[in-house]
Amino acid sequence: MSADKLFLGNIVTMEPGKPVQEAMTVKDGMVQFVGTRAVAQDLCDEDTQVVDFGQNYIYPGTLEGHCHPDLAGIRLALQADLTAGTSMAEFVDMMKAFIDERPGADEYRGAGWVELDCKPTAAMLDAICPDIPVALNSIDGHSMWLNTAAMERYGINQAAVEEWGTDCIRVDEQGNPTGYISEGPAFKITGTMSYTAEQKEAAFLAWQDFAFSQGLTAVMHAGVMEEACQIYQSLIDKGLWKLRTYGVFLLDEHEPDYVAKVKYIKELAEKYNSEYFQIIGVKVFMDGVVEGHTAWMLDPYNDDPTATGVKRMSDFERFTDALVAATEEGLLIHCHTIGDGAVKFAIDCMEAAQKRAGDFTARHAMCHLQCMRPEDVQRMADLRITPVVAPLWATKDPTYLDMFKVYIGDERIEPMYPIKAFLDAGAHVAFHTDFPVSTLMGVPRTVYIAETRRGPEMAPENALNPEGESISRMDALAGLTTGTAYSVKQEDHLGQLTPGFVANMVVFDQDFLTADIEDVPQAKLLATIIDGETVYSA
Repeated sequence: MSADKLFLGNIVTMEPGKPVQEAMTVKDGMVQFVGTRAVAQDLCDEDTQVVDFGQNYIYPGTLEGHCHPDLAGIRLALQADLTAGTSMAEFVDMMKAFIDERPGADEYRGAGWVELDCKPTAAMLDAICPDIPVALNSIDGHSMWLNTAAMERYGINQAAVEEWGTDCIRVDEQGNPTGYISEGPAFKITGTMSYTAEQKEAAFLAWQDFAFSQGLTAVMHAGVMEEACQIYQSLIDKGLWKLRTYGVFLLDEHEPDYVAKVKYIKELAEKYNSEYFQIIGVKVFMDGVVEGHTAWMLDPYNDDPTATGVKRMSDFERFTDALVAATEEGLLIHCHTIGDGAVKFAIDCMEAAQKRAGDFTARHAMCHLQCMRPEDVQRMADLRITPVVAPLWATKDPTYLDMFKVYIGDERIEPMYPIKAFLDAGAHVAFHTDFPVSTLMGVPRTVYIAETRRGPEMAPENALNPEGESISRMDALAGLTTGTAYSVKQEDHLGQLTPGFVANMVVFDQDFLTADIEDVPQAKLLATIIDGETVYSA
């Protein structure tokens, strides 16, 4: 059968043992042939479209192993973006400008702040907006900053303090909420914030456009809810959704019956799954984040010997039952794990569940993995647990470094964010960005940091354990393609440019494997191609 399209360029297939190729044909959105130009042209006729990228480099479409499309779309289209702020006062000024441009709103929302020079309080926001609720998500999504009107609207009062405790709802010396909340109550409020159906679809499409502009061709939606499933279905029915999305449905630790919820998630998968959206598993939070003192640590925080974080999914028997049920239903469980206590507990549960089920094929995964003990790296590999890691975070980021020094100390900073250790242990490693919880993004930056362990704008002393954890360019590309495809159970479908695979690809003006490492961050994305069709072009 004659090819629909002939692609020419330097084709990096990511197929083991295959060198760079010069031509590829595509038929019905699938790769038909990859190899020499002469053979490829024999598969073409007068109707075949030729797409010639010259000496530029064609890679398999990159995948994202853990992100939040719903939050991303809302932040891109509907909220104030605070990520450029460098102090609490700047965040307030940015929010004031946003409010001044939108008089008469029922509520003002924003996202992207981080606790910097002082802790946020309702009084700071009351000074610019005393009567209308203001609700601001932190950059990591684990905390919220509310003014007094928002606290009244969402019930952040003494009863809430009694329900959630002062680790999640900060209080002043009189025991009154300050407007700074984290984890459970923050997620609960975020879940109740409503937008119109039209706004939500526009937000999802804004995310899709952004993802294509970054070279993403498939993503893992971490913590999908049924409303998002309905949005995906609506956009697919309209022919507007082409970003293959693999969802893990949220299982909250307060759910009364974990096993029943797993079975319900399986029913949703059977209802909604299609080529462009699939529910493949269950998302759970084991803990929070270091910067909020909510990451579950084996040893106390340095600045507070009474604190070891928030143990969210901490019932061994109930969580193990959920893991067994997920395995039986053909679902994986994908865990948010930041602290070494959360990591160890999750591994213990997964090991018990695999033995009980007699099944080591579930591909349960653990994501973020900021702090962990060396022995648990090998345990994860041995138990076939997928590490989903963030090379973009694997630096001594000056924004957080002083905070981390105070909270956990140098001895726990240096081993953070292992990657090479997982590869050496034999694990299948997937990459993620956690966008928009983290706003760092981009294939060139990912490749650069994976090798150097610092950002291109950072001094050499900001490299995080480069001697022990630097990885090769090929391993970095694998993390962006084949490794992440494996993590979403699509390794026979996505992540390579080889016959029978989907014709998803990205084109850059640089050879990531041989270019000088200092030139890599300047690489330009020229095109993103889905099913053989260009969806983004520079």
